[in-house]
Amino acid sequence: MKTKLPWNVKPSKIAAEHGESHSIHCRDNLHYQSRTPRSESSSIGDPTTFGNLQPCPEITSAVIDSVTSLEYNGYAPSTGYRKSREAVAEYSYRPEAPLDPEDVILTSGCSHALEMCILGLANPGQNILIPRPGFSIYKTIAKSMDIETKSYDLLPNLGWKVDLKHLESQIDSQTAAIIINNPSNPCGSVFSKRHLSAIVEVANRNCVPIIADEIYEDFVFRGEVFHPIATLSTHVPILSCGGLTKKFLVPGWRMGWILIHDRQEIFGKELKSFYIFFFADDTAILAQGGTTKFVIRTLQRGLIEIEKWCTLWRVAINTDKTRSVMFRKEHPRNNLQSLTFFEEEPSWDKEVKYLGLILDSKLTFHSHIKYNTDKFWAKVHVIIPLIGRKSPLSLNNKVLLFKQILRPILTYASQIWGLAAKTHLKKVQIMQNKILRIMTNAPWYIRNDVIHKDLKLESTENHIQVLSRKFFQQITRNTNPTILEQLNFTNNNGKYPFPYATTKWTLPLKPP
Repeated sequence: MKTKLPWNVKPSKIAAEHGESHSIHCRDNLHYQSRTPRSESSSIGDPTTFGNLQPCPEITSAVIDSVTSLEYNGYAPSTGYRKSREAVAEYSYRPEAPLDPEDVILTSGCSHALEMCILGLANPGQNILIPRPGFSIYKTIAKSMDIETKSYDLLPNLGWKVDLKHLESQIDSQTAAIIINNPSNPCGSVFSKRHLSAIVEVANRNCVPIIADEIYEDFVFRGEVFHPIATLSTHVPILSCGGLTKKFLVPGWRMGWILIHDRQEIFGKELKSFYIFFFADDTAILAQGGTTKFVIRTLQRGLIEIEKWCTLWRVAINTDKTRSVMFRKEHPRNNLQSLTFFEEEPSWDKEVKYLGLILDSKLTFHSHIKYNTDKFWAKVHVIIPLIGRKSPLSLNNKVLLFKQILRPILTYASQIWGLAAKTHLKKVQIMQNKILRIMTNAPWYIRNDVIHKDLKLESTENHIQVLSRKFFQQITRNTNPTILEQLNFTNNNGKYPFPYATTKWTLPLKPP
């Protein structure tokens, strides 16, 4: 009999080294000179600690209405509901720094926004510049990702302005971003427009993006004016972090956001092209970019996010079922760099299956159509006594069985693979021709188009067009924000509401 070993659960290295630094860093540096006993609050920027500041009724009633509507109980899009992103974009809009809903990413509080920004810009071994003195979470987040931090000084005799010379001297080839905290925590200073412009100029000279922690944007003393740093730059890409925490007195609701200011498209679409999709227990990560190196790096960030979440909630993952595929036109010159997921390396495959759809690296859908073909004939063998030549059923009932059982198998996910090459679509039509000839016991000299006409059935291509048109038109009328978000992946040609909503089709779908 096996002897039970004693429990030996130890904190991870990250938890041991950095877990408490965030909460006790400030307390360890407090030195009271007075002998009079004092109370100390370690609330770290929580305006609700003493109970004298309460959120306004409009906020709480809005949340109650949202909960009772039962419309938001499902998984939200990874970047947040579009309606919410539109509201944040409108709230944060400045003529000098315009925003679209696509420039907004909703996060679980401002701390999570900072974490995503650091994760999105810096790789392990690189460094970010943080203010000294400054909020301890910058260092805590960076260290947990093996990202180094280098401090630049704030000048107490000049109202805690940034020491610009020291800031620039800290920048090197491995510097991934500069964190600017304005208004400052813990100093309380508010930078002037002139000083912010000087900071932007340092970043511009050295081609280093800025992460702006502006959670205290509305907490300024009389006579001071807060200027969003993004309003002073047209060339430096800036990720601004904010949230509802301070101004709206709801830090426990964990509502934050990232505003992407990138008017020169230095980030391009790469920073925004990181999506995590959930359907039941099937999860997919989609990354887009101009180079395979960037795509792999972005995918790795997504895997790290999922790994952290699963570890936190103790969710087991079967890494043997994890697959990856690179969609690209040309053939890769070199072997693709391996990804890491729970200390395993998911293989790079030529095709993967997600939600019953087989996606090959060239998106030809050849494998998926073959899979549908095999599944189709397997089902035919099961119901052939009902639809075969010797079946006692009427022809109308046979056609009904074909429409309800066989054709859905044949055209499953055709809204996606309907763009396949004509040769592949022809194979689907041939299968339909064969089964219809079996059902009608048609002699060899009867044309296939005559059979279709007599049975009042469309060709497979026309049927796929009908399915696609209906599917995408229904999206526009859907109230589910997650489904509405899919319209962002389409391209409006200006003539019709959507390129697939026209009857003048040559293909079931037009590529975005």
